[in-house]
Amino acid sequence: MENTIFQEEVNIANKIKDKYECDIIINNEPPYTLYCVSDIGKILNMCNIRGVIRNLEKKYINKPTNGGNQKVSYITYKSLLTLLTRSRKNSCIDFAKNIAKLHFFYNINIKSLHNIKKWNKMNKMNKIMKS
Repeated sequence: MENTIFQEEVNIANKIKDKYECDIIINNEPPYTLYCVSDIGKILNMCNIRGVIRNLEKKYINKPTNGGNQKVSYITYKSLLTLLTRSRKNSCIDFAKNIAKLHFFYNINIKSLHNIKKWNKMNKMNKIMKS
């Protein structure tokens, strides 16, 4: 089972590397894949990515940069999935569709939209009935 999870994460990481510019670290033990937060923010068009991932699992890794060694933020695969499912941005839906068979993200967002519309309709009907 663990080997299957590892392989799935690595396959998705490779798809992301092929289609986008993203620093990804692949490990042999959990968390198997780590995704650079700033790169994910650029890909998803999120200027406030640090605020968005505030409560998600992340790791800090010392990396050599132009400004010397710095701690770089990475999110786990699970955090990436959480980020994608919570967001209503079209860029997140498009990203999910591009990297894998993750069409359920699109369905989740459509269902959420449908439920919101349904709730608004019921709320309006309740107001009319109370008048």
